[in-house]
Amino acid sequence: MLHLLPQLSPAFGDPVRIVELGANDGYHTGLLAQFAASFGRRWQYVALEPDPRLRPSIPPGVQFVPYAVAATDGEAEFHLSSGGTPEGDRYTGSSSLRQPTETIFRCWPHMRFEAPIKVKTVTLNTLYAQFSLDHVDFIWCDVQGCEIDVVRGGMEALSRTKYFYTEYCDAELYTGQGFLADLVEELKPIMHIHTDFKGDVLFENNSLQH
Repeated sequence: MLHLLPQLSPAFGDPVRIVELGANDGYHTGLLAQFAASFGRRWQYVALEPDPRLRPSIPPGVQFVPYAVAATDGEAEFHLSSGGTPEGDRYTGSSSLRQPTETIFRCWPHMRFEAPIKVKTVTLNTLYAQFSLDHVDFIWCDVQGCEIDVVRGGMEALSRTKYFYTEYCDAELYTGQGFLADLVEELKPIMHIHTDFKGDVLFENNSLQH
């Protein structure tokens, strides 16, 4: 996906605004912040990551919020993923507000989930209001089965967003998760698919359609 950003950038505003939902260890945060700064004009970057075990490497200028994005503001249980393979792969990137299903353990037999913890939650609509985001150029969304919750709590915000990039899965890895068809249906009034990467999808605001 990152290789497509220069093609999308002519539609980006001033300031350039990026929101990252699920920063994990901050790897993509660094790359996206570097991209935002490359325009040589004002930029604003808001990154969310609720997992207290992770301390993302946050570049200067990035506004970090230790919350999970959800369908409602408040507090919720957060299921912490853990475990790892004998080869050294660690599974700290699959934590979710939604409970994992047996399917996830069949796909990744070395994955484990610790006892859930309470985390603060915020809707995308509230986040935009709190940071005075009258427009956002690009959202990077990695929320492990909570994609439909992001949309349902963020339709007003997404109407002011040019591009929305998110993971999706059409196997139920998390209880009650939305599938791609659900995302398309919910977003239809304001967004359409720009590119389906088969596991990730880039939505484009309908106002940008030629």
